[in-house]
Amino acid sequence: MDESDLAEETRMYLLHLEAEGYHDSGDHARAVATCDRILARRDDPIAHASRGLVYWAKGDTQRAVESYEQAKRRGSADLVVLRSLGELHNRRGEYAPWP
Repeated sequence: MDESDLAEETRMYLLHLEAEGYHDSGDHARAVATCDRILARRDDPIAHASRGLVYWAKGDTQRAVESYEQAKRRGSADLVVLRSLGELHNRRGEYAPWP
């Protein structure tokens, strides 16, 4: 990895922290906008998952599910993503009954 790659990785890391900070402070619009800035630069499963968390906090479960599904499709096998998807589907009544 050369220095220019490291600088880009650092910038991306800072954007992730920015999105998290906006989410933590309740500024959901800025949190989503920051995740979108990350996603405009690269298809990042963590940004999709972060956006899903923000949408869930806003009560927009449809967009939350879509964002978590995108994170999963992008290769995130993160247990938080999978658990969050399960919880959202359960809350929305979107589950198959136990056999």
